Amino acid sequence: MRKWKMALAGVLSLFMVEAPAVCSMPVYSVAAAETTVQDTDVLKGLVKENGKYYYYVDGKMQKGWQNVTTTKSNGQSVTYRYYFGANGAAYAATPKQKTLVKKIRGKYYGFNSLGRARTNTFCNVKLKKGKKTFTYRYYFGANGAAYAGKKSYGTAEIAVKKIKGKYYGFYLNGNMVKGTWVKGGKFYVFGKNGVYNASLSKKLRAAAGYEKEASTLLSLIGNPKKVQVLENTCYGDGTEMYYYYDNYFADIFKFSGTGKTIVLGVSAK
Repeated sequence: MRKWKMALAGVLSLFMVEAPAVCSMPVYSVAAAETTVQDTDVLKGLVKENGKYYYYVDGKMQKGWQNVTTTKSNGQSVTYRYYFGANGAAYAATPKQKTLVKKIRGKYYGFNSLGRARTNTFCNVKLKKGKKTFTYRYYFGANGAAYAGKKSYGTAEIAVKKIKGKYYGFYLNGNMVKGTWVKGGKFYVFGKNGVYNASLSKKLRAAAGYEKEASTLLSLIGNPKKVQVLENTCYGDGTEMYYYYDNYFADIFKFSGTGKTIVLGVSAK
């Protein structure tokens, strides 16, 4: 009887030692594996892959405009605007390029090498056309869109914007303009630095008044690049002509009898 009890106790002790090892180890290893998969496979936020930036929300790649908030080393939160293309990659300049200009839904935007849209700033951008390289100067506003002119009745009209107390003009493609332009039938003159010259603009506007003697205006703007004689005119007995310049043309009328010339108006090309 005593031998039977001792044998039974030995068998029971064997099960008591082995049971915890069989149950605990598989449970621990499975839990660790699930945590690792979730941390590595579900992408979130702004991610850099192969030198390009992508944006994920709960593992799903985002496209188009996205506002991304990041936290600086000092704890301050900053929100930047990005545009992610059809392949999910953010538009971004190369380090050498500094600013990449892209046309999105009819407007021009500039992006730095981190993919962030430039805002409230002037930027010089070199663009190649064939073998020639041109430097364009843009101003990107609060929403990132470059200030730019627009087509009006088939003519290109500049946009005139006030920036830090000074006025500047911008062409259809967003490039800042210089020299003499016409907008809404009025002269606008911009200096070499692009700043609006109010006094010279006022002087030209006065000379270009309706039916003013044309000689005064022509002495200020110089000889035209081309003169177009109109076949028909509704003004009177004489010849109506368009005097073409770089960015505009002047409507000049010459009377048949006296040879006097007057201004009928100025317009953007």
